[in-house]
Amino acid sequence: MPHKNIVWMNGSFDVLHIGHIKLLQRARQMGLPVMIGIGTDDYYQSGENANSNPPITPLKDRIEFLKSIKYVDAVAAYATDDELLTVIAAHSPRYMMIADDLGVGFEGLKDEIIASKGVKEIIYTKVNGTHKT
Repeated sequence: MPHKNIVWMNGSFDVLHIGHIKLLQRARQMGLPVMIGIGTDDYYQSGENANSNPPITPLKDRIEFLKSIKYVDAVAAYATDDELLTVIAAHSPRYMMIADDLGVGFEGLKDEIIASKGVKEIIYTKVNGTHKT
């Protein structure tokens, strides 16, 4: 399947901050639709993705926040890494954009995403003067 001219990003987008907005803005500057994958509450609270700091904002609110941002064209939720890979493969985005500070720990899944031909190119972008949640 050929890749679609879409920029994909994913994460929890729990407490939105200027780093998120700048990253979304950079994705939009590519001149392509921006699609966001967002981990469900369960994704961050159970199994291999259990996080010591699970989202404090409920999923439905995080989705609504993202949908209200002018740089975002669509949002899709995922509950497992397998579901994330399936959603990415279904949309077959040409690009996946990741903040450079999130690259650490993402290597294994990144390799699976590339191997599944779900994304043609992963772009790490630096967002100065921001913080992550």
